Parts: sequence; structure tokens; C-alpha cells
Amino acid sequence: MAVKLITTIQRYSGLEADTKPTAGVAVGSTFRETDVGHNFFYDGTSWTHMAPSVDMDAHGAQVIVDHTEHAVHAGQLFSATFAEALSSGSASVMLFETPGSAVVSVHFEGVLETSAAGTLIFTEIPNATVGTIVIAYNNSRRIAGSSEVSVTSNGAVTTTGNILQHGVTGGGASMKIGGQIQGHNEWETDADARYLLQFTSSAATNVAWNLFFIEEVED
Repeated sequence: MAVKLITTIQRYSGLEADTKPTAGVAVGSTFRETDVGHNFFYDGTSWTHMAPSVDMDAHGAQVIVDHTEHAVHAGQLFSATFAEALSSGSASVMLFETPGSAVVSVHFEGVLETSAAGTLIFTEIPNATVGTIVIAYNNSRRIAGSSEVSVTSNGAVTTTGNILQHGVTGGGASMKIGGQIQGHNEWETDADARYLLQFTSSAATNVAWNLFFIEEVED
């Protein structure tokens, strides 16, 4: 269909069984079938059915959002980031502790970015002392509220605890803990528990942690 100028138009109405006019009909004119509610647009050659514009709220339609998007809108998704430089053979340590109350459950996922080869472990109940506090921000910037999860970096680890996930990277890639945040493959953590994330590098490198916590608040 070539580009056509719409100037003065006509608005027709009739029944579904009626033959729609074409002689002398201006481009852009409309025809409404009053018995069935269908609308048509005249393009200069033929009448084309126009899909209706539906008000989803007015018609009671169910709008589907995924788990993570819902958590953001509800003010239940928090994220913490930390970056540092490592020397060869050294480790980057992140610890987080879940609350004993105030939330129904805490779902966790994380991403480690590094350019060097190394090993990553995610463990439960490590014997470790906490380090420097890392703030977990509410991903909904319009809703007030602080994370119930305590996150720290550079803690001192005596024993690593129960290994939940172990990974090895050849360098130049991201390593995901618990899958992707969009995939709903997160870990559901225990209440009042400590968890360790530790990456040991085989070469000097920079590392960046991106940790995500969905905290389902108890009503």
C-alpha cells in the first residue's frame, strides 16, 4: 500500500450483512457494524478490519508479571554490589546472614564477574568472621525499606561449611550462583543462617559481585 494523504473522512455505520460502499469514499473513512461492534478502515481500495483497543483494567483482564518483576514492584528485591582487585592465588570473600524473623523467606541469586580463571564456592554455615558492611539497596526506589539480610565483604574464613555450589571458570566470563535471576532458579535460604561466597583466583584480576535477594515479607 502506497502512502496516502488522509484529509476529510466519512464515518459510516450499518449492519454486518450490509455491503460497504467504495465509490467516492475518502481514504481514512471508517465503518462501524452496529450489530456486532466491528470497526473498519478504508485504505482507498478496500475496507480493513480494525483490532479493538482494550482497556485491560476495565475488562478485568489478568496481567501477568514474573516473580522478579513482582518483587521489584512490591519493594521486596534488594541488590548488593562489591568490586575489588585480587592478586594471584588470593580470594574474594562475601558473607551474608539471613534474619530469624520479619520475613517469610529469602531467595538468593548472584553473579560474579572476573577476567581470570579460578574457583567459586557457595556454602552454608561457614566458620567465618564478618568483614566490611556492603549495603543492599531496595530495587524499588519509590518504596522505603531496608534489607533484612546482612551483607559483608572481606571476612576471615576458618572453615567453608557445607558446599552448596562449586564452579570453575577459565576467565573472561560471568559465573552465576543459582542460575539467572529471570529464570527463577534461585536458592531459598534458611532462616537465621550464614552463607559464604568465595572466589579464589589463579591470576591477578579484578572481580565484581552482584547479589540479589528477594525478601518476602510476612503479613
